[in-house]
Amino acid sequence: MSFFRNFPLTAYKFGDELNPSIFQNITAYVNLINDISDDASFYEFYNIIDGERPDILSYKLYGSTNLYWSFFLANEKLRIQGWPLTTSEIHQLAPIYYPHTTLMTTEPLSAEFYVGETCAAAELRVDDPDTALDESQGLYFDRPPFKATIIEKNLDLGQLTVKPRQEVASITVTNGGTGYLTAPSVTISGGGGSGATAQAFIDNGSVTSIQVVLAGDDFTSAPTVTIAAPDVDRGDRATATATLSSYTISAGTILYSQRGKPDPRNWDRDEVTRTTLNVEKVVNQYLAPHHYEDATGRWVDLNISPLFGVDNITTAGLAGKSVVTNLERLIQQNDDLRRIRVFKPDVIGQVDREFQRLLGQ
Repeated sequence: MSFFRNFPLTAYKFGDELNPSIFQNITAYVNLINDISDDASFYEFYNIIDGERPDILSYKLYGSTNLYWSFFLANEKLRIQGWPLTTSEIHQLAPIYYPHTTLMTTEPLSAEFYVGETCAAAELRVDDPDTALDESQGLYFDRPPFKATIIEKNLDLGQLTVKPRQEVASITVTNGGTGYLTAPSVTISGGGGSGATAQAFIDNGSVTSIQVVLAGDDFTSAPTVTIAAPDVDRGDRATATATLSSYTISAGTILYSQRGKPDPRNWDRDEVTRTTLNVEKVVNQYLAPHHYEDATGRWVDLNISPLFGVDNITTAGLAGKSVVTNLERLIQQNDDLRRIRVFKPDVIGQVDREFQRLLGQ
């Protein structure tokens, strides 16, 4: 690019090459911009149009695509954060930047539901009271309808951000095979996740069932289940398929957690050691409140009750407050990047010549 033509040369090693190459030192910086940064007669302000590239803007303002560099040197925020994205790109990136689920509550969170711990909803049933954690209520956690890892806790907003587990929920035997004298090993691989293990059970030489021992996490597709070959040479190898969890949660759900025990199946029967939380609202993290503002655009706090719970996140507690979601916050930040200082057309030639002259010294 013509902008770099006057940059001083330096010896630089690319990758693992042994001998350095003579290359223009693009880290060179001239203080010219700093010297004139406070002189308003050199600048005017411009709002970057959605999708407008630096080279296109350079041509639009100066009749040349080669002066795009001046925008970055005149605006520190562009050097730090980069050129503003399009509105479409912001909407595409928001779920990537904020990929989790946010649970909202008015209950206190200060001394419970710690970051990194597991939270889960209970299954209600009465078929096996001996395995219930709370026999009087029939609460079971061996196959909870919702299970997640706590990622973040925001006391001021009454938010619990969680990552629902993407784990192996069950394994179904599709062909029991023949010739098994002992229970074969089971290997779970692929699917983008890790940490899942399982145990096979046999009867009359065939695999009859496979029990998930460790469910793993971060699976994006069903992993491959491989059962070891039978003990008898002419036996048929058994096959099986895995099914992933499909954890969802809705408002009104009661969540439970027990500190230091990531597997709900191992939670204590004593309900005093478990903490509970009433989920009052469920939103995708990128659509969750980032902060609240008053009519003037100033950030404001929610009311906090004496028990450190957020005072009514849905009605009276929000009076006079407007929510700004994580997505809207990204849009705000991107819009701030759009307003930049640009050199006036009648001085850009002078600035360019002086800049290149100083580089060449």
